[in-house]
Amino acid sequence: MLVAQGNLSNTYEALGRFEDSLRLRQEVYTGYLKFAGVEHPPTLRAGNNYAIHLLELQRFKEAKRVLRKVTPVAQRVLGTENDITLSLREDLSRATLDGESSAEEKREALRVLEDVAGVRRRVLGPAHPDTLYGQRQLERYRRRFPRK
Repeated sequence: MLVAQGNLSNTYEALGRFEDSLRLRQEVYTGYLKFAGVEHPPTLRAGNNYAIHLLELQRFKEAKRVLRKVTPVAQRVLGTENDITLSLREDLSRATLDGESSAEEKREALRVLEDVAGVRRRVLGPAHPDTLYGQRQLERYRRRFPRK
């Protein structure tokens, strides 16, 4: 049922029904939490999918709240080089684009994006699509928040 709801959420998103899609993503994440617990990899992936959708809708504060819960669990359970963990860390950094994040949060976000890009280069190789995506995210962040 949760997989079907996730697929339906994707369909809603493709149709431009973003609020319906978000509602389902939240239900999927909550369902996995109840069904399998917070440490289950599909729960962590569902949390990431929910947070990504929040980011896409520029609901940065809500995304940060979800990501700050899920990311440490993923690091502990899956390890720091797991694709879910890397994505969560990257998304938490993206959430600092809200205009309300402190300078310290932005510095930490840049450090995390640099670390994630380095891990992906080392583990996946420089030409892997996830490595290239992470590098683009890092470059965008550097352009938006240049070091002073």
